[in-house]
Amino acid sequence: MRAGTIAVHEGLRACGDIDNGVGTIEFDDGRIAVLYASRTMAHGHDTQTEVIGPAGALSVGRNPHANRVEIADAHGIRNLCTPTFFERFEDAFLREAQAFVAALAEGTPTGLTLDDAREATRIGIALREAYEGGRAVQLPPLR
Repeated sequence: MRAGTIAVHEGLRACGDIDNGVGTIEFDDGRIAVLYASRTMAHGHDTQTEVIGPAGALSVGRNPHANRVEIADAHGIRNLCTPTFFERFEDAFLREAQAFVAALAEGTPTGLTLDDAREATRIGIALREAYEGGRAVQLPPLR
């Protein structure tokens, strides 16, 4: 299942991209993953992932906190969000760069394998094909 649109950045159309999209992945074991990305949210770049399974759920990036302050007033309970993609992922960029340098210079393992990268790429390509074709894509099992 997929959905996407160009809401603001018309220039993305020329390269077949979108500025807002949602993808759903159904796994053979009953888990479902929902991936959401928006380049145009009022509070800035927003990406979220949720994996739902029979024993619980895991959410990543659901609420992009700018800090640890929660505001409770007549509007409810809320927090300030990071305004841009770079501010939201600033620490992650630094950590990834440090891990990359350590892997090259010292042979430090990254915690990921080439199989992980291959599977992430297969899923990304399938999501792209689902969006472009307007239909679900079945991935064959890994060999």
